[in-house]
Amino acid sequence: MLNYLKYYLTQCIAHLAYVTHDTGMAVILFTIIVRIALFPLSLKLIKGQLLQAQLAPKLKQISESWTGDKSQLLQHQRKVLGENGVKPLSSLWILIVQSPVFFLLYRTVRHLSGPSGTILVPWVAHIALADPLHIVPVAGAVLFAGFSFANYLLSQVDHIQWLPIGVNFGMTLLVLWSAPIAVALYYVTSSVWGSLERLGVGKLLQGRVAIEG
Repeated sequence: MLNYLKYYLTQCIAHLAYVTHDTGMAVILFTIIVRIALFPLSLKLIKGQLLQAQLAPKLKQISESWTGDKSQLLQHQRKVLGENGVKPLSSLWILIVQSPVFFLLYRTVRHLSGPSGTILVPWVAHIALADPLHIVPVAGAVLFAGFSFANYLLSQVDHIQWLPIGVNFGMTLLVLWSAPIAVALYYVTSSVWGSLERLGVGKLLQGRVAIEG
C-alpha cells in the first residue's frame, strides 16, 4: 500500500514539475492542491475559533466568579464550549491529516529521476537534500510561528501567549533543520496558506458566525 502511494505521489510531482519546469514549484503547487482539498476542514476550524472568540467574555466572567476547584472550572468551561459547538483541540486536525503527506513526501522525493533542483533554492542540487545554509528551515519556522500568531489574532484574545509561539518556532526548526528541501517547501507553503486562510477567510466570516442563544 505504501509503495503504491509513493508511486502515485512521485508521478504527481513529476507531472507538476513538467508543467512548472521546476521541481520546487511542483512541490508548492502540490501543497496548494492539498490545502484546497482540506479547505472544508479549515473552514470548520475557523468558524470554531470565531465562536470561541465570541465566548471569551462569558468564559472570563465564569472564571472571575468561580469559587470552586480549578479543575472543575476548566471542565465547566469545556462544557460551555462544547455546548456551542467549539472543540478547542480541533485545530490539531489540520496537522494530523497532513502528517501522512509529510511522511510520503519525505520518502518519495529521494526517488525522483532527472534534474530535481529548484530555482527557489539554487544552492541545493536536489530537493531530497537538506539546506546546508538552513535558510529554508528558518523561514519555515518563522512562517509557522506567524501562522500561530494569526490564530491568536483570529481568536481575538486579550493577551497573546508568546511562549507557545516560541515553542512552535523551536519545534518546527528542529523538524526542518535536516529535512529535505521538498518537505521544508511544503511546510513553508502550508504555513503561508494557513495564515492567509485565518486572516482572509476569518475576516470575511466575522459577524456571520454567531453563538446560539
